[in-house]
Amino acid sequence: MICSTIIPTIGRSTLQRAVCSVLDQELGSEEHEVIVVNDSGAPLPPAAWCDDPRVRIVTTNRCERSAARNVGAALAHGTYLCFVDDDDYLLPGALWALLHAARAGSCNRTYGGLRCVDDEGRFVREVYPAVEGNIMALLLAAGLGAFGLVRRRAAFMFR
Repeated sequence: MICSTIIPTIGRSTLQRAVCSVLDQELGSEEHEVIVVNDSGAPLPPAAWCDDPRVRIVTTNRCERSAARNVGAALAHGTYLCFVDDDDYLLPGALWALLHAARAGSCNRTYGGLRCVDDEGRFVREVYPAVEGNIMALLLAAGLGAFGLVRRRAAFMFR
């Protein structure tokens, strides 16, 4: 397994868009799994993506976003972890581009630009971080974010 995408959710209406954008990436089922961590305290509404064999739904009970991400990461099988919030979505080819960059540079963490849109999907701004080298302090200060990959063994190096 190359990549595990973890999507913590509190059951927002944008969850389907987030999951479908991840399922539409150019990776096969042997290469990619999607772990949806339902932290809403209620069952998720039925959706076609729930039956996709690449998707595993795990239920927690209002343990909050960081703990939900950790639950997903602990269950993941991928060499790389990708964290996507339930109100985010990946553009086509995003995972492939991040994996290519990670492999080419033997990186523990890769990240890319992001496009910010409002609740109606209207463009707000684009952000292209330009940090190289050891970015661990920046990541710890800002959080892992939803626009990159982290090598699984590096994610658990503080355990």
